[in-house]
Amino acid sequence: MTEASAIAALSCGLPTVITADFSWVNDSIAFVLPKLTVANVVDRLLQIRRDPEDAQAKGLAAFQQLQRTWERQTLKLLDCLEQHLRS
Repeated sequence: MTEASAIAALSCGLPTVITADFSWVNDSIAFVLPKLTVANVVDRLLQIRRDPEDAQAKGLAAFQQLQRTWERQTLKLLDCLEQHLRS
């Protein structure tokens, strides 16, 4: 999984099983697989089925984290553009 596909999946606000461990992804926002195996995927899917409230909370937390990140990045970009236009 690429970082771009991880961002796309997590930004949907749905429970996400992720096969890569990026520094900004943790178990509070996704179901991270320690290693890609059929057993690990089945385990995470069963975890989602057993506790849909936790799965929904992780999806929402991921959406909120990415929204805050995009807002910060947008503000930085706007600040750079304003500085450039003033010079």
